[in-house]
Amino acid sequence: MNEETTNTEQTSEDAIACLVLAKFHAEYPTKNEDAPAFARLCVSDAIECFKKKDYYYCIMRCLKSLAYSVGVEHPDYLLVKQLIEDESAYLQRQLDVLKIGELIDSAFTQADGRSKHS
Repeated sequence: MNEETTNTEQTSEDAIACLVLAKFHAEYPTKNEDAPAFARLCVSDAIECFKKKDYYYCIMRCLKSLAYSVGVEHPDYLLVKQLIEDESAYLQRQLDVLKIGELIDSAFTQADGRSKHS
């Protein structure tokens, strides 16, 4: 199993965990009385994202739901926020690896071109 597949599976599991948290807090908010409607709307969006296997945006919508229902200082909000930051860092590392690979390929191509002309 490659790293990308593992990451996708982990993200779907993370999305499910975030959905559970967001749905619970949308039903039992601690922030204010207007929060449930907004929080539930975000959970509904998150579920649609999950169905489309768009786990990153599913988690993003769960985070927004938690912001409405419990606030940005609540431990559950901070937990979900950390998942997003970890995912973003993972994606950035993957892009960096691709860029490095392209640079190496380019360097070898240039070196091959110079050695053929010598």
